[in-house]
Amino acid sequence: SLESSSSSLSSSSSSSSSSCPPDAPIQILPRAVHFADGPHRDRTVSPPSVVTSVRCRPFTPSADVERLFYSSGDVRRFKREYREVVKRALARRAERLLRAEEG
Repeated sequence: SLESSSSSLSSSSSSSSSSCPPDAPIQILPRAVHFADGPHRDRTVSPPSVVTSVRCRPFTPSADVERLFYSSGDVRRFKREYREVVKRALARRAERLLRAEEG
């Protein structure tokens, strides 16, 4: 049953991290998954037994977040730079096509 699976998972979870105590409750929600090698290759609800262990990573100190993760400003800049690269590539392609048609 779902409850027994949950209790067995919580007892097998990693106890090396202070941010995830071994007695922390684990909520298992059924999810629709697709098994490509399944007999019918259709969507089915995954059984709770698919989860074999739960591991928790240590908490990231606030001082390290800026150094380790991208900010929303970084993501906006990456997207803007990507759009500029694509725009230049499309312009070069259009220019080549025009020259090919003319010559």
